[in-house]
Amino acid sequence: MMLPLAASADLINEELVCRPETTTLTPHEYLRALSFDLRGIPPTMEEYAAIDDVGEVPENLIDEWIASVEFVDQAVVFHQKVFWNNLSNLRSHNPNTELATGPGKVFYRRRLSRSLRNSPTYSYTPCLDEPAQFTADGELVVNQMEDGTLLEGYVMVNPYWAPDTEIKVCGMDAQTAEFGDMGKACRTTAGHKDKTCGCGSDLQWCAYKGKAAVWSGFQKDLDLRVAWLIENDKSYISLLTDTPAYVNGPMVHYLRHHDAMHGGLSFMPHAAPKEALPDIDYTDDAFVEMKQASTDSGVLTSPAFLLRFQTNRSRANKYYADFLCSPFVAPPGGLPPASDVDALETDLQIRPGCAFCHAELEPASSYWGRWLQNGAGFLPLDEFPMFSDACEACGSGTNKSKCGECAQYTTKALTPSEKPWFGYLKPFMFRKPEHIAFPDEGPKLLVYRTAVDHRLPSCMTSKVAWWLLGRPPLAEEKPWLSEVAQQFAAGDFRFKELVKVIVTSDMYRNVR
Repeated sequence: MMLPLAASADLINEELVCRPETTTLTPHEYLRALSFDLRGIPPTMEEYAAIDDVGEVPENLIDEWIASVEFVDQAVVFHQKVFWNNLSNLRSHNPNTELATGPGKVFYRRRLSRSLRNSPTYSYTPCLDEPAQFTADGELVVNQMEDGTLLEGYVMVNPYWAPDTEIKVCGMDAQTAEFGDMGKACRTTAGHKDKTCGCGSDLQWCAYKGKAAVWSGFQKDLDLRVAWLIENDKSYISLLTDTPAYVNGPMVHYLRHHDAMHGGLSFMPHAAPKEALPDIDYTDDAFVEMKQASTDSGVLTSPAFLLRFQTNRSRANKYYADFLCSPFVAPPGGLPPASDVDALETDLQIRPGCAFCHAELEPASSYWGRWLQNGAGFLPLDEFPMFSDACEACGSGTNKSKCGECAQYTTKALTPSEKPWFGYLKPFMFRKPEHIAFPDEGPKLLVYRTAVDHRLPSCMTSKVAWWLLGRPPLAEEKPWLSEVAQQFAAGDFRFKELVKVIVTSDMYRNVR
């Protein structure tokens, strides 16, 4: 069904590969190769001199380097190339919540200023650079100018990002009410249109230069999970099924106060309750460990992974490509052309042409079925059952009053084949009986299944060997690779042990 990566030793134009003469590294060359691979730095002169006394690189030195902090860093860099956990191009906050400064260094919500102050020219309109006035009842005084613009003064606020300082904030933006006059919660995007809604106490619902701190935090969280695995010498399966999470002040503040003010990537419903978040301030950059919810699956459901790969298909494809060395690619010669009749088939598992990959990709994507696409939220079983009578009634047209609660359910059909799925949670559409359990079991089940059938250890062994050998293993090296993979699986999938087996092999010393 799927073609293997070059990492599995099947190279294009294999017969044209020039084989270098077999040479074995001298002790000095071996020491140097080991030091760069395991620590990322060259050996010291003292380390060179030490092996001269014994004539070889001692095994205890290799053990020492694999147990070093430097090796943890090397392993983290290796996994960064696997996970691509760079989120810098994503939008974390709704632009309407972002604060800027106007004349007199007065802070205001720039994007909302046009509508809040009825700007006749649709220009960004800050408030007046003068103290705000209030009525005897404590209501903010807003003056209407001759051109219809509404202007108010500023108030002094200690913002959450700098609690020891005071800044000037436009009166409308500094309002602290939980609900506005329109009845909308001010901490949500629905409250943006209400002139009586502001940024809340200490401006906690609004953002100020917060994107980089939040996204870099989620990136670092994934790196710290890898470091946790290596430092504690855990089974590699734990990385993909059960790791602690790591959060710092900006991340906690975002999850507590900006979750309903997101920029399109939702964290709601939360996988873990907000009460589980540690009690730390926004200004605390230090990362603290936080236990994941039982429904999580290690890095495969970490925010960095879910946000980097925002659809369930892309998440499954990433796992197949990088952990099973089986990317979903077209067969040699490409896919056959589709007919007009084929284009009407919406079940990609059986649609001509598409079925070549999607017969496996569609069920595989179901493992992430309870995780939001375009976000990192989670749909718990008790709140989002597989089937909803109300949503079925919405789809069939017998009761449209409940449709507002059915965004995650199938209620519309492009073709007749979709109508039987009215009322089902969307990830269950077109699923066969043998696949129905996948969304509720989550990615953990996929990891366990691919560990048992040996695809996971075989692929990871190949990838680690590629890293340490400096090139993909060749066809004639398959037997050796298979033997190392068996040792990796038999040794409880210990990453450190896998690395040691490779760097102490004749293969490494003859190739490096």
